[in-house]
Amino acid sequence: MKGLTIRRAIAVDFDADRWELFDLPGRDEAAARLNAALVAAVNADGATPDSVHAAMTPLQSELADLGADDSEPQGLIDAVVEKVFDEE
Repeated sequence: MKGLTIRRAIAVDFDADRWELFDLPGRDEAAARLNAALVAAVNADGATPDSVHAAMTPLQSELADLGADDSEPQGLIDAVVEKVFDEE
């Protein structure tokens, strides 16, 4: 709707188990980075489902050795996006 601005503000605190990261050193730090990136992407001005996914992809690729680019973390991102943007 022209002239309407919707602002979203989320906070997440998903641990490495919730992200379903591999049980390897660095998984807790990876979860924290994924959380921060997801919050920044969703809370960004003009955020859309596509922009959130685009923002998360490089970090997921960077953390692929911990499983961040597997279907489980992607499913968590999809679930958050669906919940946040479901009114559109």
